[in-house]
Amino acid sequence: MYTRRLLVATLVALFALTAGCARGPSGDDLRAAIQANVRSDLSKVDSLASTLGGDSAVHLLRALGSPDPKDVRVEHVTVLEQQRLDDGDYDMRVRYDLVTPNGSDTLTRDLLLEHRDDGHWRAVPHEQSDS
Repeated sequence: MYTRRLLVATLVALFALTAGCARGPSGDDLRAAIQANVRSDLSKVDSLASTLGGDSAVHLLRALGSPDPKDVRVEHVTVLEQQRLDDGDYDMRVRYDLVTPNGSDTLTRDLLLEHRDDGHWRAVPHEQSDS
């Protein structure tokens, strides 16, 4: 009886582990990956402006409407198309709201969602080919 329970428990645990690995990113994973990508891109612009013109260049960016990266949020992510690739990454088209202190825009983007070694996902924008 003990052996049967152990076998069932092992099978249930194994199924749960493999099911978790086979699943794609959750909605929160996807939102966090897109938000991290947007914030990273804005931080690069800030860094370049700072390198070229110091703090006054970054202040000029803010005056022209460029948001501070930490004030940008991604909300209401919808996956429009998704294809799981052989390496476990995902090629997808998503729609989301990009919310800044100045308002929000609804964007549609093609992304490669890469699963990193640390267990998190990384969104890499790309253009889908028509082939």
